[in-house]
Amino acid sequence: HLSNQGVETVNQLSIWSEKNRESSQQVSNIVQEVDKTSSDISSIVNTITDIATQTNLLALNASIESARVGEAGKGFAVVADEIRKLSEQTSNATEDIKNKISAIQDISKSAVQEISTSLSIVEQNAKATKDTSEIFNTIKVALDQTSEVAQEVKHLSHEMDERKEQIISAVQSISASAVETSAGTEQVSASANEQLKSIETVSEKAKDLNAIADALKDEMKKFTI
Repeated sequence: HLSNQGVETVNQLSIWSEKNRESSQQVSNIVQEVDKTSSDISSIVNTITDIATQTNLLALNASIESARVGEAGKGFAVVADEIRKLSEQTSNATEDIKNKISAIQDISKSAVQEISTSLSIVEQNAKATKDTSEIFNTIKVALDQTSEVAQEVKHLSHEMDERKEQIISAVQSISASAVETSAGTEQVSASANEQLKSIETVSEKAKDLNAIADALKDEMKKFTI
């Protein structure tokens, strides 16, 4: 059924969206950890830079003091100069590290922002998927109800067909009875007409008899004493 396939597809999309959200969140956590580690390294590098700066100053002071003592301080001056060079190299290296860490932190911040945007989109997609799933579930329920109603309509249509056949049979029976009744009515009407004619004849005869009776009465009066 298409509605069931739609529900299954949306549910699968919901699962994938959740996995995508979890993966994006894990990446975001990792990037944040990298940013935090970079900050810690930057703090350590700053400490090294401070130490190198102080060492450079000490080496410079040592060179000055060794120059004062003349020939006896030459060996110490060479060592102090080497220490100063190493401190300068350390400062340069730490500066390079700081620049790279700063670049990593900038990239991390951009990554965090992009992942945050991606997470927002994933959450919106998850909400849209959930809404779509609810719509499909509503459609499925409506289709199930429609199917039930269709079955009921089919059953009622079958009953109506049976009633129609019964009505047709009854109408045919009534029609046949009406034909018979019509024939009987014509016979009764003809008989009634004949009886009416007979009654009219009897009535006329009765009038004649009545006239004769009146004439006899008149004749009888003539013989009255």
